[in-house]
Amino acid sequence: MNDDSPEVSEDQTAITPEVLDAYRGAHYSFKLACQTVEFRIGQTCAPLAALIAQHRSPSAFCITAWNPLGQEVSREQNDAAQDILLATLHNEAPTFLPASGYDPNGTWAEPGFLVFGLTRAQAVALGRRFRQNALVWSEPDGVPELLLLR
Repeated sequence: MNDDSPEVSEDQTAITPEVLDAYRGAHYSFKLACQTVEFRIGQTCAPLAALIAQHRSPSAFCITAWNPLGQEVSREQNDAAQDILLATLHNEAPTFLPASGYDPNGTWAEPGFLVFGLTRAQAVALGRRFRQNALVWSEPDGVPELLLLR
């Protein structure tokens, strides 16, 4: 599969049902002024919708470089990959903010970025470049969805 191909459907994904459930059950967040805004897959997030509109973006998505293909790696490897993602976003993304995704039970947490101004195809390509299983994508309505990448 190349970077130009569309995201993968749920019936074609290589991601296990358990991992998909973890992504769907995760909480995602970003900082807005002095508050942390949390959002979840499939649930409207008005502050996210407002931020997409404020940035005059057709969408937003969350991405991390941590734990490529869902495989846990060392903190040093994760930090190095995240630094490369940050440099890439400085070159390719009009606007982005720090964000995170985490298991509400405290099993895992990963830092990432909420990115504005890129197309769905660009987001998919970026996610694949950083060997991610999925991205969290939102249209202007502020309802996040999973984009499966493999």
